[in-house]
Amino acid sequence: MNINTAVRREVVIMTKYRMCLIALLMLSVMMLGVLSGFFLLTPNPERIAETENIQAEELKPVTSQEEKINSDTKIVYEYVYLGGHKEYSETTAPRSWQGFTLTEFKDVFESWQIKEFSSEEVRLSKNLKVYSPKHYVLGVYDGYVAVFRKNEYDEDKVKQVTGTPLSSLPEAEQKRLLKGIDFYGDSELIKILQDYET
Repeated sequence: MNINTAVRREVVIMTKYRMCLIALLMLSVMMLGVLSGFFLLTPNPERIAETENIQAEELKPVTSQEEKINSDTKIVYEYVYLGGHKEYSETTAPRSWQGFTLTEFKDVFESWQIKEFSSEEVRLSKNLKVYSPKHYVLGVYDGYVAVFRKNEYDEDKVKQVTGTPLSSLPEAEQKRLLKGIDFYGDSELIKILQDYET
């Protein structure tokens, strides 16, 4: 075997190696694109549950179907929890939604209420069959004032037990606590805990 044949064989091997690397790189980029598209089209799956008894709410009239989503379109999600609590999140339109008309958008988000659709802003609303993670009930656990959180089955789960015995409170307050006092929000939780811990 002469040197030219060995060099050619080495070049062929290196070329095949480079082609394999390029193919692997292209496959990785395609898979990354598919996964990115999937995650961008799926709006926050941890917070979404099936709708039940959609509350009739007056919707703003939807604008012309000629409006299209663009890179500057603001997307606003409204989550309506059991008990009527609402939470909002906001983002800009992902690249995979750009160019969607109202009709195309409805096909993707058929389980959501589209409250507003324009190239400036899209407002989506969804009724959830669960209580908000920020919905609390102040009550009694083992003779002490405690904070509960409702789960999706409307059951109270102990979140925190205070050091305040129920017997140390006025009778009217004891009755209220035995019934349970609903409240909403982490700042309210902190305030109530401070009130009952002192």
